[in-house]
Amino acid sequence: MKAFILKENISRYQALLDQEQDEERRRRLEEMLASALRELTLVQARRSDLQRSDDPIHAAAQSSMFSQGRRQK
Repeated sequence: MKAFILKENISRYQALLDQEQDEERRRRLEEMLASALRELTLVQARRSDLQRSDDPIHAAAQSSMFSQGRRQK
């Protein structure tokens, strides 16, 4: 749900940016757009990590890599 809202906000900010002439408003829209893009990236990364942890083979491989890395230190 959060990803959907962020995508809608991104589309809206881009449309407003295309029309806005005032430099201060454009700067604010660019900041809002960048913030929404960053947040969407984080949401998608978290979702991807959760999906991977549901996969037992991936989870086992990840666990193995993590434990090997800790032993090397």
